[in-house]
Amino acid sequence: MGILIAEKWIDKVLQINRVSERVILLRIAVGDTVVNIVSAYAPQVGRPYQEKEEFWFSMVKLLSGVSEDECIFVGADLNGHVGKVPNGFEGVHGGHGYGKRNAEGEMLLEFAVAMDLVVGNTFFVKDDTKKITYQSGDCKSQIDYILVRRKDKSFLKNVTVINGEACITQHKLLLCNIELPGKLVKQRRKQEIDRCRIWKLKDNEVDAAFRDEFKHKAEERETGDVDFVWNQFKEGIIAAADKTCGRAKRARKKRETYWWNNKVAQAVKEKGTYFKQLINQTQKKTKRLIVKQRTKRRKQLRKQKRQSIRGLGICLIEKISVTVSLRLQNRLPVKTGT
Repeated sequence: MGILIAEKWIDKVLQINRVSERVILLRIAVGDTVVNIVSAYAPQVGRPYQEKEEFWFSMVKLLSGVSEDECIFVGADLNGHVGKVPNGFEGVHGGHGYGKRNAEGEMLLEFAVAMDLVVGNTFFVKDDTKKITYQSGDCKSQIDYILVRRKDKSFLKNVTVINGEACITQHKLLLCNIELPGKLVKQRRKQEIDRCRIWKLKDNEVDAAFRDEFKHKAEERETGDVDFVWNQFKEGIIAAADKTCGRAKRARKKRETYWWNNKVAQAVKEKGTYFKQLINQTQKKTKRLIVKQRTKRRKQLRKQKRQSIRGLGICLIEKISVTVSLRLQNRLPVKTGT
């Protein structure tokens, strides 16, 4: 199990607790709120009952250790069907689920009652296509869920399925929109620090101008204790260097994918279109044609990436070869006439 977070939130991570290969917790500070994000993968329907019991016991033990003033958000593949209607689990089940409840779904709802959680998926009115998180042929089900504390249910603004994107084989991407109370302090980008162009001192004219300027600054120095004299000496060098060499700012580097181009963008777009067509298609013959076209686009992406990587490698090799040859030339002894 793993949890992905944006790079800007890395400094806000307070704790990572890998309970087992099925459960992991990430504790992070979001403004004034401490949020506990749990990712879990419950045993499948055919697994032994004891294994399922151990999983839910580990979940209870983990969440019981979270303080009441902290938020809990569980995003997990819980391999259970909670059903379309509450049937005895009002308040936990919102009444907008999918399918029929099974034993695993019953265990899920009992866990939610015990930990005072609600099943976020069931509190939003959606079409069935926006509820189904797993599809294999004609088999469709809802097994991926978002669970939150009952007192924090108002933070949930939307829970829906993105049909155009596949997480892994047969699973669909489940999206949850959350609005936490309070204001977030926007992180300011680090200002670029300018620096003196001291490399210009290699030029004889600039070097001579620097020496003259420093001598002029030295003549203006006053007497005093050691610290005073040192500060004047330091400020004189810096001022002379700034005046003769100037200062430069490093340009901010923009992130970019070196292998991305218009052809790749078009192939990605077509691949997504074929995927959407595949979901809504029932005829096997048409499905095979769509899969064939989608596979073709995937191969185009791989080919383009390989070509770009190969081109990058050739460019690096050429640069290294030029650098090495120049260094060797500089080390060769100069022949003089006799």
